[in-house]
Amino acid sequence: MEPTVSLTEHPITVLLVDDQAMIGEAVRRMLAGEKDIRFHYCSDPAQALKMAAEVRPTVILQDLVMPEIDGLTLVKFFRANPATRDIPMIVLSSKEEPKIKAEAFGLGANDYMVKLPDRIEVIARIRYHSKGYINLLERNEAHQAMVESQKQLAEELAEAATYVRSLLPAPLAEEIRTDWRFITSTSLGGDSFGYHWLDADHFAMYLLDVSGHGVGAALLQDPKGPWSFFSGETVGPLGEPFKSLLPPFDIGFLDGEKPVLIAGGKDLGVRILNADGTPLPERK
Repeated sequence: MEPTVSLTEHPITVLLVDDQAMIGEAVRRMLAGEKDIRFHYCSDPAQALKMAAEVRPTVILQDLVMPEIDGLTLVKFFRANPATRDIPMIVLSSKEEPKIKAEAFGLGANDYMVKLPDRIEVIARIRYHSKGYINLLERNEAHQAMVESQKQLAEELAEAATYVRSLLPAPLAEEIRTDWRFITSTSLGGDSFGYHWLDADHFAMYLLDVSGHGVGAALLQDPKGPWSFFSGETVGPLGEPFKSLLPPFDIGFLDGEKPVLIAGGKDLGVRILNADGTPLPERK
């Protein structure tokens, strides 16, 4: 089962920026009966950005006609600020002015209201824009959680791949020289091989082809547990010499693929052997 992502709860939060206290009180009364809506009022447009950073609104209602700071300029400031760039903005004006509306939308406003419309309309607009913004926040949060999860998984797979490689034998530079390259088709696999001297005259090499890829296949390479083949025969830990395996056993089949055990003596002859060094009977 995949882990579930616990998303942050984002309540509907309104920030009204208007220099007229009468408008602030009117909006407060409109929203008083809405228990799930939080209301904040800012009468000083110079403090609007600071207050927005503190209360983290899901929608901003802003007057376009205010002293000291032009309303359209404040819209531009909100959109230039990374913390408020995506917050929906409903601009307020005392009358319908197509040119002003066009400028406001061009600067990034999401909606326009002639103040003040009916309570039902105000609440509907607040809920509509807040819902869209909250959905955006949740998508971003879920995406970030997924990125972090994938990063953690990649790090764990890298550690597992390093461990799997550590189980493979070191190249030999003796009478018999060995060398190898281990390249998996995915980040992690379970194929394995090894080699041991059976005695002074015989050298054994084995190759185990594990069906599948990823963590499941890699777990089959665990040297602390036995290998169970589809033939029902059990082979001991891969790190042990073949003579210490449970005798007698016949090299079995794993998902239809036969692991190969090749033994070569000093005369460079090649034989297929059982674990006890006896020839493997030819299969019919």
